Amino acid sequence: MKRILVNTIAIVVLAFAPVALHAQTWMKELVSLNPDVIDSIVVVTGDYGSSYGLRSYHIYYHQPLCHAKPDGEHFQLRATLTTKTTGNPLTRLTQCYFSGYAIHEYDWTWTSYYVGSGDTRFEIAKKYNGNVMEFEHRFFGESQPKSPWLKVDYLNAEEAAADFHALIDAMKKKFTGKWVMNGISKGGATTAIQQAYYPEDFDLYVPYAGPLMDGLTDQNLMRHYTKYAWDENLRNRVLDLQRYALLTPAVFNNFKDWMSYWYPGYTTNYWKAYFASAVALIDTEYHAYTERSVIKSVLDKNDELLEQLVAKGHDKDELICLLFYNSNISGEGAWSDYISNNAKVRQGSNMPGKRELRHDLLLPLKFTESNWTQSDMEPYYYMALHEHGYFAPDFTCILYNPSEKAQAEELNRIWKENKVNFIVSSSPYMKNVMYDPSVREKAWNATLHNSHPMIYLYGQDDLWTGGGVPDSLVNNTETFKYILEAQNHNVCITAATQAERSELWDKIDYLLNIIPSDIEEVEEAMTSSAIHPRTIYNLQGQKIATPVSGKIYIVDGMKRVWK
Repeated sequence: MKRILVNTIAIVVLAFAPVALHAQTWMKELVSLNPDVIDSIVVVTGDYGSSYGLRSYHIYYHQPLCHAKPDGEHFQLRATLTTKTTGNPLTRLTQCYFSGYAIHEYDWTWTSYYVGSGDTRFEIAKKYNGNVMEFEHRFFGESQPKSPWLKVDYLNAEEAAADFHALIDAMKKKFTGKWVMNGISKGGATTAIQQAYYPEDFDLYVPYAGPLMDGLTDQNLMRHYTKYAWDENLRNRVLDLQRYALLTPAVFNNFKDWMSYWYPGYTTNYWKAYFASAVALIDTEYHAYTERSVIKSVLDKNDELLEQLVAKGHDKDELICLLFYNSNISGEGAWSDYISNNAKVRQGSNMPGKRELRHDLLLPLKFTESNWTQSDMEPYYYMALHEHGYFAPDFTCILYNPSEKAQAEELNRIWKENKVNFIVSSSPYMKNVMYDPSVREKAWNATLHNSHPMIYLYGQDDLWTGGGVPDSLVNNTETFKYILEAQNHNVCITAATQAERSELWDKIDYLLNIIPSDIEEVEEAMTSSAIHPRTIYNLQGQKIATPVSGKIYIVDGMKRVWK
């Protein structure tokens, strides 16, 4: 997308995308009130949310590269705003969603559709009939200075928080309703960090699945995952597979032979650390987004294929090695490839019986212009190493029997000596990035002493929950923490159990103190034959157990006529 110059103050309203006069007014006023922040507000054309009565706007704004040097270099950032086409958006609740990454081009025209169709990222705005803003993080997507790979010292939480604060402060000059901030994963961590730097920005902070880890080798994630994730039967099935791989020398020997063939010169302990890490963290990223029923189905297929292939004469330990090499608990694809290529590889390889495995996992990331601008991963890796932290395996969680203690501790030692993970060992430049614990300390300290309410949400089945806010910081008066049953990294209120969902929405109702004046129009009629809503308020804000036909009530943040 072509950038709009920082010194340009313009409002683009295309003739074939008519905008209500009221919208034109607040758009102009926002730009005129904030010439030192907002460059332009652009109406989205081809908006897919029109059927839901929604419209989106692109907001371009500029910020200093270094906020301590406001007269220095500036660069442009972007955000989106989605509002209803009817009523007055200026008095509605505004939910600000932070991914912590880029706003991808595809999402720019589909945001209003996601909001209207019930995407759980925007469930708070949906619930309260509110607006949605999305923010792009500095150094991601189009929100980058010139040659950002040369200026990574300014890619940090404090500078980003100041960016967000500037635009939020500007928007509040016209948008006077409640303000709520949330985000998922890195966005959840960003939400906790924003509260630490600018607690007055929002009336409520709701970080979803946001880890801030203790250094670069945080083992708490692994401990949570092996102790609390899934149900006991499913957890034990995964542990049994991991234990077999770590306790069977032939599995590792196959792995070492394959890797040494393609990458000679590495020590046995290096490959042992690499292999053990793959086993301990078996596809955790995949599982973090996968329902329990899907994992069970994959494991069932895994067992079926293994039994069939062993019966046909294939080596079990070699197949188990292949499974972990491809970091996929579902062996179907990997083993199917193995069968189809096995004869060919036996004939053409210097290693009889060994297939040519995928080896791109070891290729180093180059800290260059091309991959920086093509992927969110370079700036993410930098922020993970510098401020957000990263996790490490703990083999005592897998080899838990007393007789295995020495072996588990030996693997922990070997792993720490070699530090095999996908970030620290990715490139020489990344290896030199120093972790700064002050951001995590500031976020957790602000959580303990916060002046504005926070609700931390985590999924029980999510590895990253182990890097969440410590229980000792949760006072249950201004700070609340929920680990939602059977949910993963896609944690949300909508998918919670009925009891959890009811408790959370009631708590948010209370913390936001939503009152009738926050919502200005009657949206639709509600009949007694419909599914009974969870909470009904009268126009004085009091809960009503038995609504009366013909009366107007507030239901899910909207005025409705009960029929």
